[in-house]
Amino acid sequence: GLVYGVLSLLYKPAQQRWFPYRFMLLDLGAATLAVLGAYLWFVEMPPSLLRSYVMLLIAWLLLLLGVELLSFEFLAFVIFLLLALFPMLTLSLSFWFSVTGVYYIYLLLHWSRVAGGLWQNKWVMSLSSIPIGIFVLMLPVVHGLFGITSGWQLLAPLLSLLFVPFYPLAMILHAIGWGALFDSGLQQLFSLPSGYREHTLTLWAVAGYGLLSLGAMRSRILFGATLTAALLYLSYLFLFVQNIA
Repeated sequence: GLVYGVLSLLYKPAQQRWFPYRFMLLDLGAATLAVLGAYLWFVEMPPSLLRSYVMLLIAWLLLLLGVELLSFEFLAFVIFLLLALFPMLTLSLSFWFSVTGVYYIYLLLHWSRVAGGLWQNKWVMSLSSIPIGIFVLMLPVVHGLFGITSGWQLLAPLLSLLFVPFYPLAMILHAIGWGALFDSGLQQLFSLPSGYREHTLTLWAVAGYGLLSLGAMRSRILFGATLTAALLYLSYLFLFVQNIA
């Protein structure tokens, strides 16, 4: 989104003056994919970024064809395509966590659209529903493998929002020689107390939660049950398990 937005600032004035007949989505989409493809190659194609890039590529092609993107069928198609092209992804934990996170984003977008009203507002979705919802819904999945529990984890939704402007800003600051500007703040963040406790969910609990989550794509009741289960687990973790040293 950032790359596309920056390029559009340069493209729109030129388009209006010299080539108004050009389709911006086609031109900027191709340019954005080229830039992101170079970045993906530079960082040696980690599975989570590879999944994102392939989804973006297919989404761009489908947008050009006028196809609906917010569908679980589209997500399933991308997953199977990636596994067919890169079979080793089946063994990548980061890939499956990435897929799970995107699936929960789709769930939130789907049921927010059904609910309508304030829940469909893009600012409400971007600043609260998605970051907080993903944090809550992913907790049982993550704790199936990683049991570290600390109250500082509750900062994750806020930090994920702050990271969006921070990352490109940090790159710009490093490019102009001001890369140390945020060092003191980052050092304070990294020096927060590190006390934690371990709590790992059992395999059957994670499997049950996974089945509930899969059913949530078709049933509002099951979506409510999934969200309730995740909230109850969050409450249990941070009221009875966690410990901030």
